[in-house]
Amino acid sequence: MISVFKIRKLLFSILVFVVMWPWQLSSQNASFGQHPNQNLKNEIQHLNQLIQLGLKSSTAYMRMANMHFWLQEYEMACKWYTQWHGHTNNYGLMPLVRMLRSLEILGQEQQSWEIKHQIEALFPNLDYATLNQLGEIEIGLSAEIRAFDIGTNALESVILTDVNHDVCYLSMLEKGSPDMELAVRDENSGPLRLLNPSINDKKGHAGSFTLSKDGQTAYFMKSYETQKGTFEYGIFATAPSKQGNWSSPVPVLMHPEYSNMYPKMSVDGRHLYFASDRPGGFGQLDLYKAPILENGNIGEPLNLGSTINTGGKEIYPNEASDGILYFASDGHAGFGGYDLYVHLNFPTVGVSCNLGAGINSPKDDIAYITHVSNQTAYLTSNRSGKERPYQIQWILGPDNWLPQKENDFVNLDFPR
Repeated sequence: MISVFKIRKLLFSILVFVVMWPWQLSSQNASFGQHPNQNLKNEIQHLNQLIQLGLKSSTAYMRMANMHFWLQEYEMACKWYTQWHGHTNNYGLMPLVRMLRSLEILGQEQQSWEIKHQIEALFPNLDYATLNQLGEIEIGLSAEIRAFDIGTNALESVILTDVNHDVCYLSMLEKGSPDMELAVRDENSGPLRLLNPSINDKKGHAGSFTLSKDGQTAYFMKSYETQKGTFEYGIFATAPSKQGNWSSPVPVLMHPEYSNMYPKMSVDGRHLYFASDRPGGFGQLDLYKAPILENGNIGEPLNLGSTINTGGKEIYPNEASDGILYFASDGHAGFGGYDLYVHLNFPTVGVSCNLGAGINSPKDDIAYITHVSNQTAYLTSNRSGKERPYQIQWILGPDNWLPQKENDFVNLDFPR
């Protein structure tokens, strides 16, 4: 018979797991200079202890499987994917793809065929070439990452939000200042320079600067106090000027009961991506896309859907090219805190993939910014303690898996 003490211990452990699991990777101590793989091993040990105490959860099984998959421990990944598969009726595409990939690596042909047929039944529009590509993405990404020199270590926080014609636009928080401000800096060198006082008016946080394709309009987010005394974020537009005489910001997305945040221009310059906690979304912050009308107003926003948005928070959208959207999320499976993801819009399916341990850390990794070079990008992370930008040099990145032409989808490795 199980003792009362053991039952209480089990209940307490489960309570701690349920409450702390979404944050535990990002809240562990400062040994996070270590590689994310070590952090995954630590979480595996912790989660395994809870399972041994009696925790039965399909979410926990999937998390165990994902972590072993990212560590390339495919035998253990198969074990936990099998546990997950037997305890849920809610089969997401990427866990099934990871399970299939693990089974194939181990040569488990019969089980592989069973999972392939299940994927075919659940996702009838998914072509086989896309399925092959998805099976390779999260274990094939490779990059070099290094700190991006901002010329000073005195700032509390620096977030790189846009790079346009070799000019960097950043949100920065000075020591002792209550508000974040927007600044500009040459990409390769030079000091940080605050933008126009009409933007940095000391009346709220300013951030997420993005320029229109013609450079004639800039959008940014700013906090403001509503008539009810609450604080929300809105998106404002202004006309940049090389002489520094920028026009007074005009609100383009603003509401007294919810926030609109993290604006980012689309590649074609005709749409604005942003995050919002407006009613009707999937979670705490969802990503949206809205047309920019001829008169400069913002049209009706479109929620980007459940393959991107989760019950958590999705922030900092960035469209790199047609069919590729980068964003940060704390709701998808990841390495801890906010992770960076790429959403690939294949001809038959859209899916979000984690950018992997080469990019993400156990802390918060946000604001993926693409460069004119396909091999260079930027992110912002607090992995070293303070929010700072980093430069990414892709060795093998998500673009490598996108079909360059229609007939690239000809890999018929799976009989129909």
